[in-house]
Amino acid sequence: YNTNFKSVGQQASFYAPDAYRSSDHNPLLIGLNLSGSAVDTTAPVLQSARVDGTTLTLSYTENLQPGALPATSAFALTVNSQAGPAVTHVAVRGQTATLTLASAVLEGQTVTLAYTDPTVNNDANALQDVVGNDAASLAGQAVVNATQTPDTTAPQLVSSTPSAAATGAA
Repeated sequence: YNTNFKSVGQQASFYAPDAYRSSDHNPLLIGLNLSGSAVDTTAPVLQSARVDGTTLTLSYTENLQPGALPATSAFALTVNSQAGPAVTHVAVRGQTATLTLASAVLEGQTVTLAYTDPTVNNDANALQDVVGNDAASLAGQAVVNATQTPDTTAPQLVSSTPSAAATGAA
């Protein structure tokens, strides 16, 4: 213990000749709990599935791991009981997985989704939460179809009355 630049009073109050002596440094307290604290083993659960055109959004109960992306082939869409458009891209942000479809689902079509977790274990190529718990596979999952057909009808002139300035009449 360095007593340079310490008054007699500081030396008496800072230093104790035992195992718990202190110094003029700020103490660093570190807490480490090795008593078996709870470990997250709960997989994220699908809350909703919604499609709008070429975008299918899956909302889960937990934040998903953005670095753990399943192959596009892990997803299969059924539209009106027929094979639907392929998934061309998978993105994850927060509690949402967004799938991009090869072609748009149309308004009024019935859509279901299948997702296959690649293995029964927790692995990196699956939809999973931030600690690595894989989301369960899905089979015949109903998807809300929010696609609306755009209005492509050209506007039609119903009536027109030219103003006096337009006709040159006074």
